[in-house]
Amino acid sequence: MIASLTGTILARGNDYVIIDVAGVGYRVVCAADLLAKNAPGSSTTLYTHEAIRDDGREIFGFATLDALELFWQLIAVSGVGPRTGLAILAMGSPQTVRSAIERGDIGAISSAHGVGKKTAQKIVLELKGKLVDADDGPTDDLQDALVTMGYGKQEAAAALSAVSMDLPDAERFKKTLAILKRK
Repeated sequence: MIASLTGTILARGNDYVIIDVAGVGYRVVCAADLLAKNAPGSSTTLYTHEAIRDDGREIFGFATLDALELFWQLIAVSGVGPRTGLAILAMGSPQTVRSAIERGDIGAISSAHGVGKKTAQKIVLELKGKLVDADDGPTDDLQDALVTMGYGKQEAAAALSAVSMDLPDAERFKKTLAILKRK
Protein backbone atom coordinates (compact mmCIF):
# COMPACT_ATOMS: atom_id res chain seq x y z
CA MET A 1 0.00 0.00 0.00
CA ILE A 2 1.21 3.52 -0.75
CA ALA A 3 1.52 5.28 2.64
CA SER A 4 3.05 8.60 1.60
CA LEU A 5 4.20 10.47 -1.47
CA THR A 6 6.84 13.19 -1.64
CA GLY A 7 7.29 15.11 -4.84
CA THR A 8 6.31 18.08 -6.95
CA ILE A 9 2.74 19.07 -7.77
CA LEU A 10 2.31 18.93 -11.55
CA ALA A 11 -1.37 19.89 -11.77
CA ARG A 12 -4.51 20.48 -9.73
CA GLY A 13 -8.11 19.55 -10.46
CA ASN A 14 -11.38 20.14 -8.61
CA ASP A 15 -10.71 17.43 -6.05
CA TYR A 16 -7.23 16.11 -6.83
CA VAL A 17 -3.59 16.89 -7.42
CA ILE A 18 -1.14 15.11 -9.65
CA ILE A 19 2.14 14.68 -7.81
CA ASP A 20 5.35 13.75 -9.61
CA VAL A 21 7.44 11.29 -7.62
CA ALA A 22 10.68 10.37 -9.38
CA GLY A 23 9.12 10.72 -12.81
CA VAL A 24 5.85 8.93 -12.00
CA GLY A 25 2.67 11.01 -11.72
CA TYR A 26 0.16 9.97 -9.05
CA ARG A 27 -3.41 11.29 -8.99
CA VAL A 28 -4.28 11.97 -5.33
CA VAL A 29 -7.80 12.92 -4.21
CA CYS A 30 -7.63 15.67 -1.56
CA ALA A 31 -9.85 18.00 0.44
CA ALA A 32 -10.21 21.60 -0.78
CA ASP A 33 -7.98 23.09 1.93
CA LEU A 34 -5.10 20.82 0.93
CA LEU A 35 -5.64 21.66 -2.75
CA ALA A 36 -5.37 25.36 -1.95
CA LYS A 37 -2.01 24.84 -0.20
CA ASN A 38 -0.45 22.90 -3.07
CA ALA A 39 0.07 25.04 -6.16
CA PRO A 40 1.58 23.49 -9.27
CA GLY A 41 5.37 23.51 -9.00
CA SER A 42 5.44 23.29 -5.21
CA SER A 43 7.07 20.41 -3.36
CA THR A 44 5.01 18.50 -0.81
CA THR A 45 4.63 15.33 1.20
CA LEU A 46 1.20 13.74 1.41
CA TYR A 47 0.18 10.92 3.73
CA THR A 48 -1.98 8.60 1.69
CA HIS A 49 -4.59 5.88 1.75
CA GLU A 50 -4.92 3.67 -1.31
CA ALA A 51 -8.44 2.41 -1.94
CA ILE A 52 -8.63 -0.61 -4.26
CA ARG A 53 -12.01 -1.56 -5.67
CA ASP A 54 -13.26 -3.67 -8.55
CA ASP A 55 -13.51 -0.63 -10.82
CA GLY A 56 -10.09 0.84 -10.05
CA ARG A 57 -7.77 2.40 -7.51
CA GLU A 58 -7.82 5.78 -5.86
CA ILE A 59 -5.27 7.42 -3.64
CA PHE A 60 -6.52 9.83 -0.97
CA GLY A 61 -4.06 12.40 0.37
CA PHE A 62 -3.73 14.20 3.71
CA ALA A 63 -1.38 16.89 4.99
CA THR A 64 -0.74 15.17 8.34
CA LEU A 65 -0.49 11.68 9.72
CA ASP A 66 -3.09 12.70 12.33
CA ALA A 67 -5.63 13.43 9.58
CA LEU A 68 -4.88 10.10 7.89
CA GLU A 69 -5.34 8.17 11.14
CA LEU A 70 -8.69 9.89 11.79
CA PHE A 71 -9.68 9.06 8.19
CA TRP A 72 -8.91 5.39 8.87
CA GLN A 73 -11.13 5.47 11.96
CA LEU A 74 -13.95 7.08 9.98
CA ILE A 75 -13.86 4.59 7.10
CA ALA A 76 -13.86 1.71 9.60
CA VAL A 77 -17.48 2.68 10.38
CA SER A 78 -19.86 0.59 8.28
CA GLY A 79 -21.33 2.66 5.47
CA VAL A 80 -18.57 5.29 5.48
CA GLY A 81 -16.42 5.07 2.38
CA PRO A 82 -13.28 6.98 1.48
CA ARG A 83 -15.10 9.85 -0.25
CA THR A 84 -17.43 10.28 2.73
CA GLY A 85 -14.50 10.13 5.15
CA LEU A 86 -12.72 12.81 3.13
CA ALA A 87 -15.86 14.97 3.13
CA ILE A 88 -16.08 14.71 6.92
CA LEU A 89 -12.42 15.69 7.29
CA ALA A 90 -13.06 18.70 5.04
CA MET A 91 -15.22 20.11 7.89
CA GLY A 92 -12.04 21.38 9.57
CA SER A 93 -8.99 20.21 11.42
CA PRO A 94 -8.84 16.68 12.81
CA GLN A 95 -9.34 18.19 16.28
CA THR A 96 -12.54 19.92 15.09
CA VAL A 97 -13.91 16.67 13.68
CA ARG A 98 -13.00 14.71 16.83
CA SER A 99 -14.63 17.36 18.97
CA ALA A 100 -17.87 17.20 16.94
CA ILE A 101 -17.93 13.41 17.30
CA GLU A 102 -17.18 13.50 21.04
CA ARG A 103 -19.93 16.11 21.58
CA GLY A 104 -22.34 14.02 19.53
CA ASP A 105 -22.93 16.97 17.20
CA ILE A 106 -25.00 15.20 14.56
CA GLY A 107 -25.78 18.51 12.82
CA ALA A 108 -22.11 19.37 12.29
CA ILE A 109 -21.22 15.91 11.02
CA SER A 110 -24.24 15.67 8.72
CA SER A 111 -23.30 19.07 7.23
CA ALA A 112 -20.45 17.33 5.41
CA HIS A 113 -21.20 16.68 1.75
CA GLY A 114 -22.92 13.31 1.29
CA VAL A 115 -23.40 12.60 5.01
CA GLY A 116 -26.96 12.11 6.19
CA LYS A 117 -28.36 12.17 9.68
CA LYS A 118 -28.34 8.36 10.04
CA THR A 119 -24.73 8.09 8.94
CA ALA A 120 -23.74 10.89 11.32
CA GLN A 121 -25.54 9.10 14.17
CA LYS A 122 -23.75 5.86 13.33
CA ILE A 123 -20.37 7.63 13.33
CA VAL A 124 -21.05 9.15 16.74
CA LEU A 125 -22.33 5.85 18.12
CA GLU A 126 -19.29 3.89 16.94
CA LEU A 127 -16.51 6.44 17.52
CA LYS A 128 -17.55 8.53 20.52
CA GLY A 129 -15.07 7.92 23.33
CA LYS A 130 -12.69 6.00 21.05
CA LEU A 131 -10.94 8.88 19.34
CA VAL A 132 -7.52 9.88 20.60
CA ASP A 133 -6.41 13.41 19.88
CA ALA A 134 -2.77 13.62 18.84
CA ASP A 135 -2.53 16.86 20.86
CA ASP A 136 -3.35 15.01 24.08
CA GLY A 137 0.34 14.16 24.24
CA PRO A 138 2.04 10.83 24.23
CA THR A 139 0.62 7.99 26.25
CA ASP A 140 2.67 5.20 27.67
CA ASP A 141 1.92 1.54 28.27
CA LEU A 142 1.28 2.15 31.97
CA GLN A 143 -1.35 4.79 31.21
CA ASP A 144 -3.00 2.46 28.69
CA ALA A 145 -3.05 -0.31 31.32
CA LEU A 146 -4.68 2.01 33.86
CA VAL A 147 -7.31 3.09 31.34
CA THR A 148 -8.01 -0.59 30.59
CA MET A 149 -8.52 -1.11 34.33
CA GLY A 150 -11.27 1.53 34.27
CA TYR A 151 -9.47 4.73 35.29
CA GLY A 152 -10.02 7.82 33.17
CA LYS A 153 -7.29 8.91 30.76
CA GLN A 154 -6.70 12.26 32.50
CA GLU A 155 -6.88 10.65 35.95
CA ALA A 156 -4.30 8.03 34.97
CA ALA A 157 -2.01 10.65 33.38
CA ALA A 158 -2.18 12.86 36.49
CA ALA A 159 -1.36 9.95 38.81
CA LEU A 160 1.52 8.80 36.60
CA SER A 161 2.98 12.30 36.48
CA ALA A 162 3.14 12.29 40.30
CA VAL A 163 5.46 9.25 40.25
CA SER A 164 9.14 9.45 39.29
CA MET A 165 9.92 8.43 35.71
CA ASP A 166 13.26 7.03 36.95
CA LEU A 167 11.61 4.05 38.63
CA PRO A 168 11.26 0.69 36.87
CA ASP A 169 7.83 0.28 35.25
CA ALA A 170 6.61 -2.29 37.77
CA GLU A 171 7.45 -0.03 40.72
CA ARG A 172 6.03 3.03 38.97
CA PHE A 173 2.80 1.13 38.27
CA LYS A 174 2.45 0.06 41.94
CA LYS A 175 2.98 3.61 43.20
CA THR A 176 0.52 4.99 40.66
CA LEU A 177 -2.13 2.46 41.71
CA ALA A 178 -1.58 3.46 45.35
CA ILE A 179 -2.21 7.11 44.43
CA LEU A 180 -5.36 6.23 42.51
CA LYS A 181 -6.72 4.05 45.31
CA ARG A 182 -6.35 6.91 47.80
CA LYS A 183 -8.70 9.08 45.74
